[in-house]
Amino acid sequence: MDPLERGILLIIRLIAATLMLWSVMDLSLDAILLLHNHRPVAVLTWTVDAIPLPLGIVAMVKARALAHWACDKLE
Repeated sequence: MDPLERGILLIIRLIAATLMLWSVMDLSLDAILLLHNHRPVAVLTWTVDAIPLPLGIVAMVKARALAHWACDKLE
C-alpha cells in the first residue's frame, strides 16, 4: 500500500467516524431534549437524524475499497 492510498484510507475512515459520531450525538441530544421537555417523539426527525449512521458504517466497512478506487482515480 503506497502512501497516497494510506492517506486516502485515513481520510475516509475519519469521515466515516465523524458521520457515525455526528448521528449518535444528534440523536442523543434530541432524546435528552424530548425527555426534558416532555414532547412526543418526531419519527421523521429521528429518521433524518439517523441517516449518517448507516452511511458511516458502510463507509467504514468499505474503506479499503473506496481508498483503492479513489487512488486509481487520482493517478
